[in-house]
Amino acid sequence: MPKVIVSYVYAIGRGAVLRNRVEALRRSFEQEKLDGYLVANEVNIQYFTGFLGATRLLVPKDGASTLHVHTVNYEAAKEAVSGIEIEPVRTGEDVNNKVAGQVERLKLRLVGFDSMDALTYLKLKGAVKDVEIKPMNKVVWSLRKVKDEEEQRCIRRAAELTSSGMERAYEVIEPGLMERELASEIEYTMRRNGS
Repeated sequence: MPKVIVSYVYAIGRGAVLRNRVEALRRSFEQEKLDGYLVANEVNIQYFTGFLGATRLLVPKDGASTLHVHTVNYEAAKEAVSGIEIEPVRTGEDVNNKVAGQVERLKLRLVGFDSMDALTYLKLKGAVKDVEIKPMNKVVWSLRKVKDEEEQRCIRRAAELTSSGMERAYEVIEPGLMERELASEIEYTMRRNGS
């Protein structure tokens, strides 16, 4: 199943949980003296928005957060994400220049970020004036390490599904059984149970 469809399903009914995560991120700004935070890691973006397929999420101290998505994912993002502005990144556009422009318009002076490669960091740093861009993955990690009720429910369900697959493996395993045949049995059982 394509990532966009999976993330759309993931986001349905989770609006309040996701808004709470963004607000928890904002609450950390005061302690860290941040004016904003740039989420560049795709998995962390999904954590805050419920959408997989975006390139950047800028969360300013005040005002609306902005999710930057390539135009191919724009409509899906609009459907799946609520409470966050969706900004399309067109073919040939540099998302870092778009983010830099937004940082300057919002007059952010200290912006933390979760992770990015050195070249991306240097491009972003070079595109903004009088702005400190600071690696602060610990901010997101401190939020992610505490699991909310929905995450706990999903973890329990994943463990149940995995157990059902392994139980099936114990039932059918025998000498001469090909690994792919065993994997098929495990996967079929897990899917039949809701995976």
